[in-house]
Amino acid sequence: MIYENKLVSSSGSEPIDSTYLKNYLRVDFSTDDTVISNLITAARQVVEKWIEQALISKSFKCYYSEFEAWDEDQGYYFLPVPISPVTSITAVKSVAEDGTETAITDYKTTGLDEKTVRVEKIYSLTGSSRTGYVIEYDAENTSIDEV
Repeated sequence: MIYENKLVSSSGSEPIDSTYLKNYLRVDFSTDDTVISNLITAARQVVEKWIEQALISKSFKCYYSEFEAWDEDQGYYFLPVPISPVTSITAVKSVAEDGTETAITDYKTTGLDEKTVRVEKIYSLTGSSRTGYVIEYDAENTSIDEV
C-alpha cells in the first residue's frame, strides 16, 4: 500500500518559547527574535519528522491507495496512522475511482497512541491511484510540557 499524509492545520504554541531559548543562549537583545522563533519552529519540525509524533496540535488527512495482496487480511485492510499520538479519528472514508468520498462508519481502531484502522475491503484497489481510503485525524503529544 502507498499512503500520503497531508497536514491540514496546526495550532498551539511551540514546546519552548523564544524567551527560554534566548536565556539559554545568553542573548539579551531583540534584534534576532524573528530568527530565533523561526529556528524553534524549524527544530520542532525536524524532531516531529524524526520521531513521527506531533509536538503541537495538528490535523491530518492521510490517503491510502495501490494495495497489494499482502495488505489484505481476511477481507480487511489495516491502515497505519503515520503520526502519533492520535488524539481522535475524525473521519474514515472510501474513495471511488471517480474521486467520490463515502464515509465509513464500520471501522475499528487498534493501538493506544499509535493507531491502526481496520476497514473492510470494499472493492479491488490494486493499480489505480484514484481509489482507496482516507483517514482524517488529529494528533498531539500532550505529555510534553511547555517550558
